[in-house]
Amino acid sequence: MKDPTNIVYYMRRRFNLTQKQISKKTNLTQNDISRMERGNFSHGMEKFLTLSHFFDIPLEALLYNNIKLVLRTFRAPTKAEHKLSKYYTTLRKKQEITGIKGEEWVYQLELEKLKETDYRHAVNPNYADDVDAHFDLLSFDEDGTNILIEVKTTTGEADEAFFISADELKKAKECLNNRSRYEVHRVYRINNEKKRGRHIIPADELLSDDYVFIPVTYMVKKKETNIS
Repeated sequence: MKDPTNIVYYMRRRFNLTQKQISKKTNLTQNDISRMERGNFSHGMEKFLTLSHFFDIPLEALLYNNIKLVLRTFRAPTKAEHKLSKYYTTLRKKQEITGIKGEEWVYQLELEKLKETDYRHAVNPNYADDVDAHFDLLSFDEDGTNILIEVKTTTGEADEAFFISADELKKAKECLNNRSRYEVHRVYRINNEKKRGRHIIPADELLSDDYVFIPVTYMVKKKETNIS
């Protein structure tokens, strides 16, 4: 799974671009961009300079893959997008409008939380449509510590059940093992602006005995038969 704090991956999601789009605009290959996003930064200085100019970020941020070198440089919040890929537009039909509302509301809450800090414009809400991310927003604490946020939204009460995918659960376990922060933001009564609420569930609480995971969906495939 990709590291959401990888500087190239973060900036690509911030601008809501595909690797192919960046490749066309910079003359870098998609393979170059993919390798950088996976932590392989053994590239020539010319490629670093190209991306530095393209994203308008300090060269040092790319050379050292240090996201904190750019977080204070943003002058405006990230533009939230929800219709980047064909996968996403297929996935997000009318039944998913509730989820989008929840993600947008949590994004605004995170911006408000950080408005007096150096990280007020650094929250990135554009991971939801990346099938490799397995979370929705990358936010930060007041000291710049990154927080991966998965938003789960319903129109009912706070104790209503919600659904989480195997990959999202795997991401929570991975973050817990790596001592990084992963949170489920449980949004309820989303359609009631006066009474809507949010309960934040850290990974260690999510994976504790406080929650029961009920398998309600299975992948089914026909058994392979050996032909002798």
